[in-house]
Amino acid sequence: MNKAVLYASIISLFIFLGCVGSETPCASNDPKEFIEKFISFQTIKTFENNVKTETDSIVVIENSKLSDTDARPEFSIYTVMLPDYKIGNITGKIKARFFNNRLMSVWFYPNDYDGFEKLLKERYDIHLKNREKTIINCVEINRWTDFEGNEYFGWSDVKLVKEQNDWISKHS
Repeated sequence: MNKAVLYASIISLFIFLGCVGSETPCASNDPKEFIEKFISFQTIKTFENNVKTETDSIVVIENSKLSDTDARPEFSIYTVMLPDYKIGNITGKIKARFFNNRLMSVWFYPNDYDGFEKLLKERYDIHLKNREKTIINCVEINRWTDFEGNEYFGWSDVKLVKEQNDWISKHS
């Protein structure tokens, strides 16, 4: 092999390796499946239409946005609670948070933690102890206790969480 071909091969390899590592993981705007019919990037309207078949009660917890005169890019948070919702055969409470009209996170507060753990293990091969998390297909899944001492399971789109945090770092 002559030196020119060798050098060209080495340079091509470095360019290829640089391109392979250059795309940020979890940068896609593709919707990510959380659990059942909860999918990231759903609009508020789509979300509400999807859950109306399961519950009559959607309680708005937070609806905040910048004023129309604010020159910064859009920043809105909309959080709802479904007080009596079933995932599988487990009843509990759902909280859902939207960032700029896109479903970013869902938290489920099951009435039966053992039953929900079993459901997660059987359907999704997920077993988390309290204060543990895992990331599967750009969705962070965690089990945590909120500030009131209530244990929950959560799903968050990593890209949308990063986008929200970046906005806060840059514009607040």
